Amino acid sequence: MSMPIIRICIAVFLIGGCSSAQRSSEVNAVYVPAEQYTGMSCQQLYSAAEAIRAKTPALASAVDNARKNDKWIEAGGWLLFAPALLFMDGNAEESAALASAKGQLDGIRTAGLRANCQQENESENTKKDPNQASQIDQASAQCADIGFEKGTEKFADCVMRFSEPTD
Repeated sequence: MSMPIIRICIAVFLIGGCSSAQRSSEVNAVYVPAEQYTGMSCQQLYSAAEAIRAKTPALASAVDNARKNDKWIEAGGWLLFAPALLFMDGNAEESAALASAKGQLDGIRTAGLRANCQQENESENTKKDPNQASQIDQASAQCADIGFEKGTEKFADCVMRFSEPTD
């Protein structure tokens, strides 16, 4: 009785653990230098970011679909012909495209902070949500107090983390 249970556990472990495919939530941004966006105006930065944000859900969906297909192929491979699994390629191409988009957004965000775009856009923010502009100012002050140098990517990351809404 315990032997079939052990076999089932081993089969589930093998099926679930072999593919190198990642979920979209597991894909990290690649480094994209903010310097390539330094010549852009704030409006151009916002437009570029929106264009990338519009593509990001489709890229995330492609990563998740490729992962799901990989898992189905892997399950079928273990049942039918295990050596064929050695030739699975995962979803590296889709993951790389998503990582690049995330990195581009980080670069644009950093370039926008360096160009003080949030200050130029402050009047629009206060019309929409008066607390948002003060929240960014508070986050900037906190990051400066911690010791981050204004205009660096670390500073931009810090400001973004502190200014994220809490649920």
